[in-house]
Amino acid sequence: MIALSIAACGGGGGSSDPAPTIPTPVPVPVPAVNQPPTITLTSPNDADVFDGASAVLSANAADTDGTIASMSFTVTGDGTSVFSDTVTVAPYTVTLDLTNIADGDYVIEATARDDDGAETLVAITIIVDKPEPPPPVNQSPTITFTSPSEGDVLDGASVELSTNP
Repeated sequence: MIALSIAACGGGGGSSDPAPTIPTPVPVPVPAVNQPPTITLTSPNDADVFDGASAVLSANAADTDGTIASMSFTVTGDGTSVFSDTVTVAPYTVTLDLTNIADGDYVIEATARDDDGAETLVAITIIVDKPEPPPPVNQSPTITFTSPSEGDVLDGASVELSTNP
């Protein structure tokens, strides 16, 4: 808080003027500066490698002069956003589906926003490296007879069979 005092002078120069009085200081409130929230990305860790179908993204946040309004998670790869989600209630956790995400490096950004609009962002890089799918299981071939036809009566000593591949 700042105290502001204002004094007035008579300016007449004569000795008959009473001495000016000094008024009581008037407090002038100074608005508090909103402090940004603090944030810690708890999962995953920087440079973690993911080879499965999903990854859990989790963060903690606090605000010394208010409350956390939201936590946003964004995942980008090659400059393209592949995932975005916002959570408004702790715990700040979302699941990233990796099934349709190509192998490569991705940046995860977690942004905490407080009730007065201040934001703090943290970012890490993860690696998606899913294993190659297994080769198809060897299956028995399917054979279809084209000759003789079902119900044909065979009366010779030899029969010629033909099939479609």
